[in-house]
Order: sequence, then C-alpha cells, then structure tokens
Amino acid sequence: MSQTLLEQSLGQLACDIPGATRIFHSFKLDFCCGGHKSLREAALGKDLDPLLIADALHDLQDAGDTQHDWRNEPSETLIAHLLARYCPASSTSTIR
Repeated sequence: MSQTLLEQSLGQLACDIPGATRIFHSFKLDFCCGGHKSLREAALGKDLDPLLIADALHDLQDAGDTQHDWRNEPSETLIAHLLARYCPASSTSTIR
C-alpha cells in the first residue's frame, strides 16, 4: 500500500485521505502549489524518508476517518462552507 501512496501526487493524497494535510504540514511538504509532485519526489526533494510519510498516511487510512468531499459541490456551497468555517463573522449574503 505504501508503494501506491508514494507514486500519488500530494494534491491527490490531500483530497483523498482525511488528515493528510496535517501530515504534510508537519513535514513542511507543499501540497498546494507543489501538489503535482509525487509523495516520493516531494519527500526526497526535502531529504525526507518517503516511506515514513507514507506509513503515517497509511495509519490515517486505517483509522477510517471520513470527511465531506467538497470536489463535487457547487461553488456557492463550498464558498458558504469556507466563510462559515474560517470567517464566522462574515455573511454569505455578501457573495454576488
């Protein structure tokens, strides 16, 4: 399983594994602008052990946590969620 994770892009892993972004932050891996890089490539580029990171991601998968998949939601729903979560004082009525 870890081998499969090593070849996936950081961006894809961030979308597919709940909590993966916390792991990437802890290792200072860029899953946003650098999200196109494979886990192996990104880890080796920072002199990190890619298997160690893959094992941490595998542990997250084994935990079975789930999260909402926002990729298929309408933009308006995603924006409302982001505003509610990160800008609680904001109102969605200001979106035009």
